[in-house]
Amino acid sequence: MSHDVFISYSFKDKKIADAICNALESEQIRCWIAPRDVLPGVEWGEAIVEAIAQAKIMVLVFSAAANRSQQVLREVERAVNKNVIIIPFRIENVLPTKSMEYFLYSTHWLDALTPDIDKHIEQLKETVIKLRSSKDKKDNYQMTPPAAVPSHSHKHWKYLALGMMVSMFVFGILALLYLKPSGHNVPVQVDDVGMKEQEVGLATGRNDDSPELPKAGSEVKPEEPQPPVQQPRIPELPAPVVEPKAQPALPVQPPSAVEVDNISIQLKVGDYIRFGNYNGQPIDWRVINIDEDGKPLLFATKIISVKPFSAAQSGAFNQSSHGRKFDTRKDYSAVYMDYSAEELRQMKGSNNWYWSSLRDWLNSSEKRVKYSSAPPSANAISGSYRTNSYDDEPGFLYNFSSEELNLIKPVTRRILLSVSDQSEYQGGTELYAWDRNTPRARQAIANYDKAYFKNVKDRVFLLSIKEVVDYVEDRGWKLKAALTSEAAERDNLKIYRGNYAGWWLVTPRSSTSCETLFVTTEGTIASSFVSEAGYGVRPALYLVSSKLALTGKGKETEPYVCLLK
Repeated sequence: MSHDVFISYSFKDKKIADAICNALESEQIRCWIAPRDVLPGVEWGEAIVEAIAQAKIMVLVFSAAANRSQQVLREVERAVNKNVIIIPFRIENVLPTKSMEYFLYSTHWLDALTPDIDKHIEQLKETVIKLRSSKDKKDNYQMTPPAAVPSHSHKHWKYLALGMMVSMFVFGILALLYLKPSGHNVPVQVDDVGMKEQEVGLATGRNDDSPELPKAGSEVKPEEPQPPVQQPRIPELPAPVVEPKAQPALPVQPPSAVEVDNISIQLKVGDYIRFGNYNGQPIDWRVINIDEDGKPLLFATKIISVKPFSAAQSGAFNQSSHGRKFDTRKDYSAVYMDYSAEELRQMKGSNNWYWSSLRDWLNSSEKRVKYSSAPPSANAISGSYRTNSYDDEPGFLYNFSSEELNLIKPVTRRILLSVSDQSEYQGGTELYAWDRNTPRARQAIANYDKAYFKNVKDRVFLLSIKEVVDYVEDRGWKLKAALTSEAAERDNLKIYRGNYAGWWLVTPRSSTSCETLFVTTEGTIASSFVSEAGYGVRPALYLVSSKLALTGKGKETEPYVCLLK
């Protein structure tokens, strides 16, 4: 449904945003507001981008929370790029950050700082009505077609019609003189698309030896009338009878994994399969679930690489965009009191999976990954682990074949949100409540199903804490994991006992803006700053079907292998 106004706001200001929406829509001004207008199954970012592009006006509910929100900043930036009129509706007496000021420096603000909020919303409504009207006039002016012919020009049409009649009369006289022989009328051959007489030769296959067509005023001998020139017809011949011959045997081609049924194997939970490769080494996976549509969920049996979850958003680890440095001597309990959530994201990185470095890398098949936020360069990740930067590494899917890529099923999954991203929620009623005193995986999902979430579509992803419990721990499988031999050789840290390492989960520590859960070397649950590069990556993905053309036995020592063209 089309809309005129996009309402941008922080989750903490939802009541005022809803009041603005109701007031505008009472005047038949259609609004787009999240999460109401985000369709189920549609990616949050995609819905936001399309909604802003279609809007004429953005109402920005400006508060301290909105001022700190990266999501709100991105929405404002998008509106500026799309030439959408922005009305900042300030409900708290705060100054915009430099980033926000950059986009709003020339914009007139509406202040709603006094308690009578209804009066301020009424003023906002009047402003929107006026701006929408002026915007419509401008758009109509730009879209007006060239001016029509003035009404007095009907005289010109009379002259034009008279000229056409005279031309037709003269043409008729000439045609009679041209076609009429003495005493006989000769039929004139014109092809079925109305060719001129001069073009009949081309249409009927005339050559230079063909008799000339009559000229105007010439006579045609009555005893030798010229027959119509016909296109010669080629009689149809019966198809020759060809005796079938024995065909030489063709070399046997490897069957397609999705086309050959007679040798297909049905994957089961617990099966092992070798699929794709990373850094020249094949990747072994285990089937940890078959969904209701018959799609198998594959989970890497080992850690394929050691990488940070995301990079410091300022581009400099432990430093804000304003130059403030993180005090490493500070007690952990004081960190979240002395630094704002936005400062910590700049210093330590964001725990929002949607914008994370790992998500960009895992889903890229390009030689050069396009990162949606600060790239994971050596300067933007933990100083102790800078050898694990990967901003110049090809995407994870870069060395997958086209057939393998076609077997990966993109899926939409529930991703939990941290306190800094609550405004993006598409469902849930409360903040995810994990804390450091619940190290067991089963304990960590106490309120998972009630937590705020949004839907994100990926081809490759990290497991959530809920998937780890349901599909790994509850099946009696160990959570701790070793590195592949290739990953261990390439990693320079050498700090893992028995070659085990911690590995990232997609679930954030929701009370923070910059920490995400991971599985420890002991198989328990902990959290870490996302720019710490000492934890591993165990990717997961869905295949398009559990019935594939396979060879092998599906065992850990002899996994299945897809038979591809």
